[in-house]
Amino acid sequence: FDLPSDPLVVEFDVEAIASLVEFDSIQVEPPSPFPAIRRDLSLTVPVETTANNLLDLIHQSETPYLEEVTLFDRYLGEQIGEGNQSLGFRVTYRSNEKTLTDEEIKPIHQDLLKSLNEQLGATQRGM
Repeated sequence: FDLPSDPLVVEFDVEAIASLVEFDSIQVEPPSPFPAIRRDLSLTVPVETTANNLLDLIHQSETPYLEEVTLFDRYLGEQIGEGNQSLGFRVTYRSNEKTLTDEEIKPIHQDLLKSLNEQLGATQRGM
C-alpha cells in the first residue's frame, strides 16, 4: 500500500473496559410517546448573573413536566440597559402520561418566570 504516513493500530480489551462500568447503576427511561411543548424564555438579568445560575435555579425549581432547558442566546446592548444582559432559554415540557396543552403549560411557565424574578430579579424581556 502507498500510504502517506504510517498507519496507527489500536487494540482495545472490551471486556476489561466493560468491567470498569457499573451497569446496575445505569438507569434508562424509555422516551415519552407524547409530544413536547417548547417555550422560549428571554430574561433580563444583571451581567453578574451567569447562565449557569439561571439553569441551576430552573432545574432546582421542580417545575412540573420540565424536560430540558438550553441557552440559545446572550445579548448585551443599549436596549437592555447598562449593567444588564439578556439571556434566552428554550424550555421543553413533556409528560409521560398525556399530551400537554397550552392551557396547562401557560401557568407553569408563568410560575417559573415568577420564581426566577423573586430569586434573581429576572424580568421577561419585552414585557
